[in-house]
Amino acid sequence: MKQIAVPFLLAIGILFSISSCKKHGSDNGGGGNGNANDIDVTVPYTKSAVLPAIDSPFNLVSLPVEKTDTFATKVDEMLNLYAGGISKSKIKTLTAKTMNVIVDGGTGQTFDFVDDSVKVYVDSFGGTNPILVAYKYGIPKGATSIDFNVVNTDIKNLFYAPFMQVTMKFNTVPHEKVLAGSNFVTNFSFRIIASGN
Repeated sequence: MKQIAVPFLLAIGILFSISSCKKHGSDNGGGGNGNANDIDVTVPYTKSAVLPAIDSPFNLVSLPVEKTDTFATKVDEMLNLYAGGISKSKIKTLTAKTMNVIVDGGTGQTFDFVDDSVKVYVDSFGGTNPILVAYKYGIPKGATSIDFNVVNTDIKNLFYAPFMQVTMKFNTVPHEKVLAGSNFVTNFSFRIIASGN
């Protein structure tokens, strides 16, 4: 059951398809370092996938799901494209900014198959010290969109290596299904503050 494809972990290659806005200044909300020469870059990422159906006998009881995916960081490439060639060594902070997952309608699918507590962790590739970056408690019945609470923890050191990993943990809800053909869309954004000097 741990190999169930999880909509929230479609973040393989979070920094692959990037569009961003570049700002100079002390802060864009969320606590920068305050230097007027800093470069403040928001990196959004969107990916969609159709999940396999989950039905009897798999949904008869609540089961823990822990799914880990690995992705390339490509921070140098992103900084070259969107921050004027700033290198990784210039990064001051890198934090999760937003996380949202929606069901792209048409099937009647909801997030009722996900239990009340969902947590997202990041770690170095093959690492054993996961860092909590997003969580959600209290998913409403019938929800088709989930906005996660993000944790403002600096994870820049994880991006220095070519690869890192993301892990999602939650329990399934007994007798709730994932309908065939359900399309899930994951939206992330990360905030990078780098020295402009």
